[in-house]
Amino acid sequence: MNRVTGPRRIHRTSIANFILLHYTSSASLMESATMPRESLGEFEHQVLLAILQLGGSAYSAPIVLEMEGRGGKRIAPAAVYIALRRLEQRSLLNSAKEDPAPHEGGRGKRIFQITDEAIAKLRDSRRTLENFWDGLDPLFHKP
Repeated sequence: MNRVTGPRRIHRTSIANFILLHYTSSASLMESATMPRESLGEFEHQVLLAILQLGGSAYSAPIVLEMEGRGGKRIAPAAVYIALRRLEQRSLLNSAKEDPAPHEGGRGKRIFQITDEAIAKLRDSRRTLENFWDGLDPLFHKP
């Protein structure tokens, strides 16, 4: 109790929102820790497809530029790098660090290369999405 303002009041909706937020975030954390994620997220799709557009291997800066060019919006380089590491952990990418060119100095670039498993996942994902889109073309061509 506060002497100046009286008892602190907490709204029931605030408590309910806190419990809901806590429960859903805890449940999703537990689920992600116990169940491996099989499907690709939209951003991960875009990262893998950008690498394929660049010839199957690339370092992060050209991947960002490819994604921005094809997606038409700014992409945070850090988000791409995090996705690259996550995809590598899932064995969908391999990486190797290159030595810097003599005229560049500094650190070498980490080159990411797409794996056969990633190609298979992209193929399956495309097939699934095409199945969902099948028959919907007339809906999107209405004036």
